[in-house]
Amino acid sequence: MFQTGLSKEQRVRLIALTRLAVKNFNGGDWQALGAYTGCSDIVTNHDRLLRSLSFGDDDYSGNAHGVIFSIAERDPANVGIIEQFITEHYGEPDPVTIGENVSTAHSKGRKIIFSPSVFDVPDGEVENDLIAVDVTPSFPPAGVRAGRLFCA
Repeated sequence: MFQTGLSKEQRVRLIALTRLAVKNFNGGDWQALGAYTGCSDIVTNHDRLLRSLSFGDDDYSGNAHGVIFSIAERDPANVGIIEQFITEHYGEPDPVTIGENVSTAHSKGRKIIFSPSVFDVPDGEVENDLIAVDVTPSFPPAGVRAGRLFCA
């Protein structure tokens, strides 16, 4: 379906950007992206994109990928416009979707992912009622005893 002149790097980038769009876009975002790229007809004439978005249908992600690639295929310069539009509104996409977000709030801004290799995170559910705080300073001030606080 996607026999294009797009490079492998462009296709991989478009997939990552589309995944971010699927998580965040509303109907207005799709209309705006169509207007910015000069491809409003692709968005409005797609028979399932906006409908699957509004009903939360399982085929929404596939429809979104189809529309993004159709816009990029029409004019390869649209890849840059797509990238700029999505990243300005929703930040950089995750390069690879590994793991899960266990933060208390999702951020639309820049994300930095640390992947330490000194330990493995055990399988299992996140314990939402568990707090662990290490209050041990490197060099405790005079008269203060070093200690650790663990709350359950």
